[in-house]
Order: sequence, then structure tokens, then C-alpha cells
Amino acid sequence: MNTTNNTAEERTVFIVEDDQSLREAICITLKVRDIAYREFESAAEILATLSNESITSATCVLLDLRLGSGPSGLSVFDKINALGLTKQAPVIFMTGHGDLETAVDVMRLGAFDFVTKPFSTPDLIKKIESALHESEVFCAKKVKKQRMIELIEQLTGKEKEVMHLLVAGKTNREIAERCKNSTRTVELHRARVFQKLQVSNAVELTHRLSTLES
Repeated sequence: MNTTNNTAEERTVFIVEDDQSLREAICITLKVRDIAYREFESAAEILATLSNESITSATCVLLDLRLGSGPSGLSVFDKINALGLTKQAPVIFMTGHGDLETAVDVMRLGAFDFVTKPFSTPDLIKKIESALHESEVFCAKKVKKQRMIELIEQLTGKEKEVMHLLVAGKTNREIAERCKNSTRTVELHRARVFQKLQVSNAVELTHRLSTLES
């Protein structure tokens, strides 16, 4: 079973719960709030999805710690961790009271949060909204980073060299000495770097390049 509600494709909750009545209740809760969701009855179903599909938009995973037969919720979490998706698809574990120690342990490993059954609807929605917000922020940074990489790829080798020296705080004269060029040539390279990277000065350039480190 793997059903989808597409009310808001840019934000999606993956619901992994083998208890049909609870899963349906969660789906209704999300639907009335216009939050898109996908249903998974077992770990095997979502593991197959994670293996065959790319997650490209804001997502969070509402994951039952103790599923029925087959792989456990921890197996799903391990897969998400292995794929490096804990920021893009934050995991909220649904646990019983006896699983609190395990829930705390997985949070140390990168899980976003957990809710203890039976949970209140407002508390669940609050955690889901927080997880989706974190995913949205991560996705936005990822888009900016990719855009910056694409812009840098337009630079020539010499322009990249000048760019790095500018970020290091070197003056045009110092760059000219380092590159064995005239100051005028460096000024031309500098102007092309600013134009291609869509910045107006070295400070803005440094700020834009910092997106590659986040």
C-alpha cells in the first residue's frame, strides 16, 4: 500500500504506520490542513520508495518505531541516514511509552523529534510543521548552493584564481603580482567575475560563496 494525497506537492509528509485506523486518522488530520501526504503500511514499502525515488521537495517522515512484521522503523531511519536525508526529510518517530529511551537515542543520531502514543493532534501538527519548515530551509539552501556552483562553472581558470584571491582579501595590485598580470588585466577579470556571479563587490561575493559551505 502506498497512496498519495497531492493537495500541496511542495510539502509532503510520509506516514509510515501499520495500524490502519491510526494511519487514516493522521491522513484526515493532514488533509483538512491542506498538507500533502503519502501512506506506507510497512517499512518495506517506504524502503523501496527511498531506494527508487529522489526526494527533491520539502518532506518529513512520520515513522512508527515498532512496525509489524518485516523491517522495523529503525531500519527506515538507518536508510534515511545512509542516504544523507535527515535534513531534507526530518524524521518524527511515533513511539509507545516503553520506547522513550530508544526514541531519545535515535534523536542523538539525527532524528528530528518524537511523539508518544496516544498523542494530541495539536502537538503532532506542531512537530510536523516544524519538521517541514526545517526541510524547506534546507531545500532553499540546496537550491542556492546548486545555483552558485552553476555560476562558478562559467568562470575561466584565471577568473577562478582571481575570485579566490579576492575572497582572501587581496588587493588588485597584490593579485596582479601573484598572477603575473597587469593591474588593468586583473581589474577586467574582477569585473567579469562580478558579472558572471551576479554580485557587485567583494563583500557580496564572499557572502554568496559562503552558501557553498553550508
